[in-house]
Amino acid sequence: MTEALVSAQEGLKRRLELAKGSRRAGPSVRWIVRQQMHVTLCFLGDTPSDQLAPVRGLLAELAHDRAALRLALRETLEIFGSPRRARALVAGVTGHDVAALDDLQRTLASRLAQHGFEPEKRRYNPHITLARVKPAGDVQHWLAEEALHLPPINFLGETLRFYRSTLTPRGGVYDMLAEVRLAG
Repeated sequence: MTEALVSAQEGLKRRLELAKGSRRAGPSVRWIVRQQMHVTLCFLGDTPSDQLAPVRGLLAELAHDRAALRLALRETLEIFGSPRRARALVAGVTGHDVAALDDLQRTLASRLAQHGFEPEKRRYNPHITLARVKPAGDVQHWLAEEALHLPPINFLGETLRFYRSTLTPRGGVYDMLAEVRLAG
């Protein structure tokens, strides 16, 4: 999946550069590198070190009961943030097993709440971030004018990973703390 997505991202980059060279300059974006592309299930915030082992155990338990997920990316790009203050360009996740992905996310969030983690207040919206918009700005009209779309991209969600993310001025830095394969 990441190969197809990186290839599609390269096409988007070329389109953006062409737009910047025209009178219809596009937004300033920072593209996400391949190693950082992921679908987030739950954001935990600052996690005390004594909570790391229970989270790892929970992931292993949940992975044991679930098969790999057949997923796909939506072809139409979306924006995160308000239409006039977009912060990111994302590809939404859909596909054959998107209901199973939603169930996995709900189960994980519920079990994490039992361990004292605060549940996310926003509705779960599975996606992969392709680019950050810096500074935040109005990209909705630009996206419509450029008619940017991804080619069909199907992928198999086979692993659950637990990351520590550290935000820096150059973007997020991700350190993997655990990885488990889905059983099926």
